[in-house]
Amino acid sequence: MTEPSSRGTPDVRAEGPTGDAGAIQRTTRQLLGPVVSPVQAVLGVMFGVALALLCWHLIDAAADDRHAAEHVGRTDSTASLALYTQRESLLLTNRYEQWLLGLKSRRDVQVQRSLLQRRLETQDADGEAAAELTSPAYLAALTSLDTALAATTPGELPAADRDATAARFRPLLTRFEEESTEIAQGTQAEIDEHTREELLGHSRNQTRGAVLFGLVSLLGLLLGTLTLVRIRDAYRRARAQIVSDQLALDRASALERGEADILAGVVRGEAAAALLVDVLDLAEATGGCTFRLVLADHLQLSGVERVIDPRGADDQGTCAAVASWPVGVDVASDLGTLQLMVAGGGPQPEVDDELDRLARRTADHAALVIDRVLAAERLEHRATHDSLTGMPNRSMVLDQIASALVERDSVGGEPPVVVFCDLDRFKLVNDTLGHRSGDRLLRAVARRLESCVRDQDVTIARLGGDEFVALCRGASARRAATRLADSIAAALDPPFVIDGSEVFVAASIGIAHADESVASAEQLLRNADVAMYQAKRDPQLYAVVYDDTLEDELAERLSTDAALRRALNSEGIVVHLQPIFDVDADGGARGVEALVRWERDGALIPPVAFLELAERNGLMPQLGREVIRQSLDVFAAHRRKLGADFSLWINIALVQLRDPAFPAWLAEQLDRAGVPATEVVLELSEGDILEIGEVGASLDALRSSGIRIAMDDFGTGYSSLVRLHALPIDVVKLDRAFIAALADGGERAQSVLEAAVQLADAVGLDMVVEGIETTEELETIRSLGCRFAQGYLLCRPGPADDVLAGLVGAMRVELTGVGSSPPPAG
Repeated sequence: MTEPSSRGTPDVRAEGPTGDAGAIQRTTRQLLGPVVSPVQAVLGVMFGVALALLCWHLIDAAADDRHAAEHVGRTDSTASLALYTQRESLLLTNRYEQWLLGLKSRRDVQVQRSLLQRRLETQDADGEAAAELTSPAYLAALTSLDTALAATTPGELPAADRDATAARFRPLLTRFEEESTEIAQGTQAEIDEHTREELLGHSRNQTRGAVLFGLVSLLGLLLGTLTLVRIRDAYRRARAQIVSDQLALDRASALERGEADILAGVVRGEAAAALLVDVLDLAEATGGCTFRLVLADHLQLSGVERVIDPRGADDQGTCAAVASWPVGVDVASDLGTLQLMVAGGGPQPEVDDELDRLARRTADHAALVIDRVLAAERLEHRATHDSLTGMPNRSMVLDQIASALVERDSVGGEPPVVVFCDLDRFKLVNDTLGHRSGDRLLRAVARRLESCVRDQDVTIARLGGDEFVALCRGASARRAATRLADSIAAALDPPFVIDGSEVFVAASIGIAHADESVASAEQLLRNADVAMYQAKRDPQLYAVVYDDTLEDELAERLSTDAALRRALNSEGIVVHLQPIFDVDADGGARGVEALVRWERDGALIPPVAFLELAERNGLMPQLGREVIRQSLDVFAAHRRKLGADFSLWINIALVQLRDPAFPAWLAEQLDRAGVPATEVVLELSEGDILEIGEVGASLDALRSSGIRIAMDDFGTGYSSLVRLHALPIDVVKLDRAFIAALADGGERAQSVLEAAVQLADAVGLDMVVEGIETTEELETIRSLGCRFAQGYLLCRPGPADDVLAGLVGAMRVELTGVGSSPPPAG
């Protein structure tokens, strides 16, 4: 049972009937006198009787007027019904006349007869049908006409039969017409009779009302003499009311002071249990009634019991709830109920407006206190949990790691272990399906990761983006971390269905143990992050355990990144060129491909050693622009000597196309170097081409300017042959893998190569075969009709000026398979 608050609450309960109010009542009765005079009593009785008779008369007259109005409405409805019945009857008679004259068919008469029947079934305001307003003679005449008509032939009446038929029908029509005329006349007579009776009754009511009004006025005048006595009595009552109002003002003032104290406690953040007890104490002190608060079942407030009863009625078992009010800040909330308690066997208080207002005000105060606690809990939850997945966030998991490290240092035992998980291919999903689908995928991944947790000593959280981390504590932390890594890999293996699409993701996992060298939560988390990146770099591994050797690799990556950034700012990036030859004609070169090299410490570093680092660290846009500038400058210096059909091939990355300003920047560079757009071919990898949804506008702008687009490494990815003709490309570059397979693939490998060549030709795309290294490979592609080729057999990459100078010297490929002297390799 919650203890009552120690805060003092003023006792402002009003005194009962035996207090000041009872004394005022007794004084008033003494001043008015013990009895009333006989004359006043007789006059009072007579005035009351006369007034009652006048009221009864007014009520009765009003009822008569209302009945008269209703009667007028009903008679109008009945008259209208009778009038329209007569009209329909006369129309039927007219239709019979037209039929007898041969102007209408029997069908027209039957249609009019159906309309009359519908009118006869119509009801007036009293629910009386029109047929009931007619006479039996009318209905008999109508039935005679129906019987006679049924015996005639359908259609128009033949001329030969008209006289005989008219002789038979005219008496019947005459009788029916007479009866129809009587309908409205009889109805109107009844209405007139009722109207006369109403007028007579209204006249009698006016006379009676005038007599009663005069009698009441006379008696009222006589009783007016009693007014002086009543004035003195009213004066006494006014003084009593002033006293009562003063008491009410005192209660209201005490209520406001108590509410101010409670609100101040809410602002100061005092304990919710004590504030709720204060709310109930204030209500009891103000209204003289006992209340208790019962919180809703779904509420779990720290330090607050579900039933709050300052008087302990539940323990005594002597009180019962006789009324209740909902507790809620708004209509949609359900925080509990405020109950009015009464001692067993005691009188139940009347729940009047004043008590109801007090109870609702008390319920609002309780709701305010509860809502403040709930708001604080919501803020605390938001501060420690991820808003997207509901998992613990970075702040919370860092606190837990720090606590685990403190326990390691204080009590010993096995150190905690952190499992760092980063999703693979998540960026592809985000870029392809959109960020909203990416959010749905993250929520689905979070649910699967949570399903992998079987131990209460394991906490899994989301750091941000597509990164998740788990903290394993306890005696079996190492084994739990290993099992968790295996479970995560297995859980993410089945596909996710996001917005109707199957999505596959995997995880790169890093595991770090908090040995003696780990001094902080941030360091342990960083170690796991380093191990995760090592797992991401090796496709054969999904999980890596951190050790000191990874630091050397990390330092090397940092050093390489810094050196690459310096190279981009100090002309350390150079461009080499490799020619593309026409092996189906004269063996001459038809273009050159720009290949990036990094000159570091006097040595040339191939792109495979630094492109991945540049892409991961966001250097690809700057590196790509540097390659384009150098390539265009050196190409512009030699292009006039190379021929009009010679082209420059430049590799670009998808990240460059994502920049909306890239097409305009490239146009400026072409204009600066004086190179026509038609002499430039941009190469994109097969995977990048398939993500054209987000860069389609940039590709369209480039192609519309005359630049051609080539798909590099064709056949190594997952391109759809069905979509090949629809892709925004002009050239495909067949990957070296197709050529290498000829060595031990036999006829099947050659058939695959032949099919690829035929496919490109069928969809109207030029093809360049990469990686020609032997004479046999060259002869094979020539026999298949491949026109363009590139490879070490033909010419190795070399410095741009040397390669272009050699090509200007009319360097050719001997089609017998012996290559020309290539420029020196860089």
